[in-house]
Parts: sequence; structure tokens; C-alpha cells
Amino acid sequence: MTRLVNEKHYPFFELQSLPRLPVPPLENTLSKFAKTVAPLLTPEEFKHTTALIEEFARGAGPDLHRRLLSLDSEAPTSYLEGFWDSMYLEIRGPIPIHVNPFFAFEDDPENFSQTGRAASLAYSSLNFFQRLKANQLSPDKERNTPLDMSQYGRIMGSTRIPHPARDVLLTYPDSRHIVVMARGQMYWFDVFLPSGDIMPEFDIRVNLKKISSQSRATSKKYLHAPLGILTSEDRPVWAEARARLIADGNAESLEIVERALFIICLDDAAPPTLTDFSKLLLHSNGKNRWFDKSIQLIVCANGKSGINMEHSGIDGHTVLRYAFEIDSDSIRRGRVTSRNQNARAPSRDAPSATRVTKLEWQLTVPTVESIRAAEIKFQRLVASVDTAVCAYGGYGKNFMTQHNLSPDGVVQMCFQLAYHRMFGRAGATYESALTKKFYHGRTECVRSVSADSVEFCELFLDPKADMTAKAAALRKAVATHVKTMNECKNGHGVNRHMYAMLWLARHQQQRISGYEIPALYRDKGWQMLTTDYLSTSNCGNQTLCLFGFGPVINDGFGLGYIIRDNGVNVNVTSFLGKSNQFVHELELSFADVRAD
Repeated sequence: MTRLVNEKHYPFFELQSLPRLPVPPLENTLSKFAKTVAPLLTPEEFKHTTALIEEFARGAGPDLHRRLLSLDSEAPTSYLEGFWDSMYLEIRGPIPIHVNPFFAFEDDPENFSQTGRAASLAYSSLNFFQRLKANQLSPDKERNTPLDMSQYGRIMGSTRIPHPARDVLLTYPDSRHIVVMARGQMYWFDVFLPSGDIMPEFDIRVNLKKISSQSRATSKKYLHAPLGILTSEDRPVWAEARARLIADGNAESLEIVERALFIICLDDAAPPTLTDFSKLLLHSNGKNRWFDKSIQLIVCANGKSGINMEHSGIDGHTVLRYAFEIDSDSIRRGRVTSRNQNARAPSRDAPSATRVTKLEWQLTVPTVESIRAAEIKFQRLVASVDTAVCAYGGYGKNFMTQHNLSPDGVVQMCFQLAYHRMFGRAGATYESALTKKFYHGRTECVRSVSADSVEFCELFLDPKADMTAKAAALRKAVATHVKTMNECKNGHGVNRHMYAMLWLARHQQQRISGYEIPALYRDKGWQMLTTDYLSTSNCGNQTLCLFGFGPVINDGFGLGYIIRDNGVNVNVTSFLGKSNQFVHELELSFADVRAD
């Protein structure tokens, strides 16, 4: 369940009049299903899948589709609204690496101080929050098309609460405080003055310096019990530990953490490379994190900073704008204050500027044992993840658009070529497409593998193929990808529709004795449609140097990428130990595409 405790704070929810997400015609979805899985199956497998698609079209499919249309007519937003909650909040494994993505800021040229950078980003975040509540954010648009902005109401003051079977996402827009984590310890302070104004940046920085100093003095005492590591646990385990914390007298402290607008994590690490920076933002050692919080602002000892995002209530595009706004505002104000030191003077109206409160916890032996168990388990998870960064500088968006090619399409084909180089075959690929042109729209799955992408890879790896044929194959594959992307953005993809019918079939199975899930959902074709060997997402702007997330299957890759004017940055993760090999093959693929 997702619940906004007080929705009246966000008037733009009521002002948006966007079309509803369409339910695609069943026959169109099934036709695209067959076309999508054909390149991933053997001829015998595809023949079997085709027979099951026809069986589904004659049998259970029309009934499930009618039920979906009925659900859509009754749902206040779209036929997928409940599905989103189920997809995210029913995940029972750990959410770091598996669910939470990260965003890495470019360095602030004016501010390499940890507390200075943290205070500046905090102030800019609060400014963003005030503009949000006052309905002063300019509309999101893709070209001239307005986009849904309902997710912005869940950026601040939101926390995922663990439960044994299904989590709950709560949002507290009336919150007035933030939580700061330093060396595994937690502190909080109000960030709004009695007048309603934001606490001045100077005063926020004073508080952060005080927290940093105090946490250093007491760090040894708290080494044995970094409470935040519990949020890295399997959700039922964390739910049980949280219930124990409440029973042991920690309800008030938990509420302070969960109601906070956001969390600032002050880390001792000073990552020297992009790969080290990626690992720190994606997972770190988990001891100075609260992974349930929608927004964690992470600032390193050398001023490098980024965001770890809990995904259930918000998508990357929403946080992308938030990141752009706060980083741009932070740097702009830094330039102003560097010329005007009076702007850094403390506020006379901020008696609370030094009222920092440390959260104390009543930890029983069972809780301490749970913390130690969580540390061991998380260390194993972190050790299993292999991370590498491809910072390709040979060309970028400018070069690709000069040749009338979609930059995203080119990068996706380079992913396919790199995978072919490594494994000699196509790997089922997911790319997220925004459906935010619709009311409460989120994403659809773009399936990047096509007959044209396979032909492109085979030609590029054929030493006898000439340049003209290769160039034509690239253009054809990119054009196919763009067409698929546009269909998905318009609500006519395959995965969400098929998933929603499976969701309804499972409900029927629970209600009706003897009801069987349609055979199509047990077939190799469905397995290939929903197994993401390459899980990819294009999410970046000029304020970010990296974006990334974990792989979604044991033998797959997570590929978060940013297409820059003259380069492409790709964050590669894997449980296979082959991230560096993928980066090598990807760089070769980028170079080959340019040569042809």
C-alpha cells in the first residue's frame, strides 16, 4: 500500500488533466509478444510458443482482458496502479542493490568540503520542497507533451515500512526535520524556522559540523551496533526486527527516522575512482545507510556526493529532475556566496541552529544479534556484486545526432554487440520507457532484442561483411528500436499488459478451486520475455557523472547509462564477475560502430 498522509499539500495533483493509460488491444499485444520472443528462441521453441499464444487468444486471454478492462473502468488512475504496489512492495529480498538505484553528482567546483557540500545540497533540497508545496515547479514536459508529476509528492518525507508479507510506503509532507547519519550514528534537527523559512545554509552547516565532530568522538562505542544495516535485510527479517525495536521502547526514535524529509549520510570514505564511487553509492558497507528512505543524500569526505533512492514510490526520471534542480541551485548559490561572504553569516532567527538531538536506541541482545547477522549477510551480498565503469570518450550524442541516429538506439545496439561478443547470442534486454504522458503513468518495458538487432550483431561480427551492409544494418536496428520505444511510451508495450493479466489470473486461482494459470505463462517464451540478461536504463543529465543499479538476475548485467554530448558513461554491475570484460567488449563495440 502506498499512502500519502496529507495529499492537500500538493495542489498540482488536482490540476493535471492527463489522458489515462490505455489498455492495449489483446490481439496487438499477442502479436508483439510473438515478434519480441522470436529472436530469443529456437525454431522449435518458437513454434511451441506460437501455439500457446493462439491457445491463449482462443481461451483464457479474452476473459482476462475483459476483467482488465473492467478493472480499468473502476480504477481511479489506471489498470496498473495496484500492480505497481504489488511489484515493488511485495519484494521480500533485500532492497539495496536489487531495488535501489543511485545517482552520482559531478563534483562541485566551488565546494570540496564535506559539510559544506552536504549543507548546500540540503538547503537546495528544502528549497525544492517548498516550491513543490507552493505549486511553483514548472511542468515536466517531453518536448511539448506534459508529463505526470504525481510522483513528486513522494520524494520528501517518504519511507518504506517493512511488513512480513507486503511493505507499506508512507509519506509525511508535514515533516519539518531531517536525519543525519555519521559513523553509524543518527541525529536529527528541524530545518524550518518558526517563521516557516528554511534554516539558513550556514546554520545547517554548523549543525553538520557538530554532528561530524560528535560522531567521531563516540564512534568506537557504536561500532558494534550500526542499526541502519537492518534495512539491508530480507523484508520479513527486517519487519520482525523492527517490531522488536518498537516493543523494546524505540517507537519514537523510529518515527523520527521514518518521518524525516530525507537523510544525509556523512561518509568517511573518499572514493578515488568512478568505480569506487559507484560502489559507495550503490551499497557501501550498509552501516551508514537507511535504505528504506526515499532519498538519501550521501556526501563523502572529499565532497563527492550522490543519491541512493528507494524505488517503490518514485522512478528515476522524477529523481533526475530533483537531482538537477538541487545540484544546479547548490552550485549557483556557491558561486554567489563565494563572492559575498556575508551570505554565509549565521541567522539571528535560528535559535535552533545548534539544537541537534542524537537518537539513542534501546538495543536488547536479540536485536544486537540481528544486527550482526545482517552485517554478515550484507557483506556476502556486496562481495557477490562486481562493478565496473565504462567512461567512453570517443563520441557521444553530438556525433550520433549528426549522423541522424538516435543516441539511445545506438547505445542499445552497442550493448547488444558487446553481449554477442561475450556469449555468441542475443540476451533478452529490458530498457525502461516513460509512460508519464498518462495520468499516474510510470514505465513500460522496451525489449531491445529484435530480428534487426540480431542481424546487426551478426553482420558486425562477420569479417567478410562490407561497411555499407554494416551501416545499413545499424540504421535499420536503431530505427526498429526507436519504433518500439515510441510504442511503449504511448502505452502499447507488451510486458505490463501481459503481467497485469497474469496478476488477475493469480487472483482467480486464489478464488476458484482448480483454476489453472494459462500455459503461456509457463512457457519458454514467457520466460525469455521476462528474464533480463541486460537490465538497462538511460537516466542522466549534465549534473550527473554516473547512474546505476544492480543486476536483476544472477547471470545478467545491470547497465545504467548517461549519454553525454561527447561521450557515454555506463555503470556495469554483475553477479558473474564479468563486469570488466563487458566494459572491454562495450568499448570495442562503440569503436566499431563509429568506424562503420
